[in-house]
Amino acid sequence: MAPVHVWLRAELALSAPSRGNANAPLETERRTVLSPGDARKLLASGFRVTVERSNTRIFADADYEAAGCELVPSGAWLNAPRDSVVLGLRVPASAPALDRP
Repeated sequence: MAPVHVWLRAELALSAPSRGNANAPLETERRTVLSPGDARKLLASGFRVTVERSNTRIFADADYEAAGCELVPSGAWLNAPRDSVVLGLRVPASAPALDRP
């Protein structure tokens, strides 16, 4: 059986509608749903972890690389394998309709 493939998407944080322009970037937004330490635990448990490069995430790309993650360009999740579990904070504003169950 193939390992579960976890894919951490890079995100551009957008402002909340209550703060004005809903499409304006939030320069202070740096959250992520997966830390390098947790990625290391997933890898040690047999998961495959792919991380999109991001210069706005709280953790540096090098931290994920040191944990053993595969790094890929931002936006590559659109071509992620169908069985990947794609992680992100919110649905992207311009998310295409994907033919996935």
